[in-house]
Amino acid sequence: MDNLEELEKYKMQLVDRFGKIPYATEQLFKAIQLRWIAKEIGFEKLVLKQKKLIGYFISNPNSPYFQSTRFTNVLNFVQQNPHLCKMKEKNDKLSLVFENVTSIHQAITLLYSSRTELVQKTCLNTLFQTVLYVPNAVVEFAFLPISTHLNQSLTVPLN
Repeated sequence: MDNLEELEKYKMQLVDRFGKIPYATEQLFKAIQLRWIAKEIGFEKLVLKQKKLIGYFISNPNSPYFQSTRFTNVLNFVQQNPHLCKMKEKNDKLSLVFENVTSIHQAITLLYSSRTELVQKTCLNTLFQTVLYVPNAVVEFAFLPISTHLNQSLTVPLN
């Protein structure tokens, strides 16, 4: 599955075959959506634990991502929304931290609204650069499966 439409179609097939989807399975579907949104923003890993949502950026400081319009838009978003999130660096790892996030649903809503703003800006910037200059290079990521932990935390490795 690569998009929300395919995920919804799959959920309907499960309902048709097995009946109501259990809560744990619904949470897994939400974790998949969260992963997709995190990927679009540029996170390598995502952790939801102790009411904090932490998105870890690519660990390679020389990655072209850090020179991209997408990352510039993340920085602009952080500057314009200091009440929503904070950029942190610890052990040479750059992360974006959202406080008081208590559920996967809330994390999806928060990142989706962030991503929507970032994607809109990226599209406008890319269009502007295409007309006047050369557009930025595309950065590709490899992704690992999602894993959840029994201690009510969610870790989503995205590389």
